[in-house]
Amino acid sequence: MELDELYQGFLLNAMGQMGLTSGVLYHLRAMQPGRPLDVVVRGIARRDAQKLLDFRTGLGSFLLRAPQPLLLEDGNFPDELAPDVARLRQAGFAVACPMAAKSASVG
Repeated sequence: MELDELYQGFLLNAMGQMGLTSGVLYHLRAMQPGRPLDVVVRGIARRDAQKLLDFRTGLGSFLLRAPQPLLLEDGNFPDELAPDVARLRQAGFAVACPMAAKSASVG
């Protein structure tokens, strides 16, 4: 099985379990924290998804430290991240789900 097929299957499974029609999976580089290795999308253009988050700062960095999925709603994030959260909501996203492998954030 190709890695891309595995990503697509994982993303579709997660979307199905949450009842979502679009999603983005960011697989981050282990050796360069915050740098995407691959971006897998459903229901959104890949180019748009690549511009949504910077995992080195702001909301992206906050999400890497989150221990569980977070609804993209007021009260779930520090006030200074409100503009970033609003931008994701306007793009049609409702939930952010951190991924970890061997206790290390990978997406």
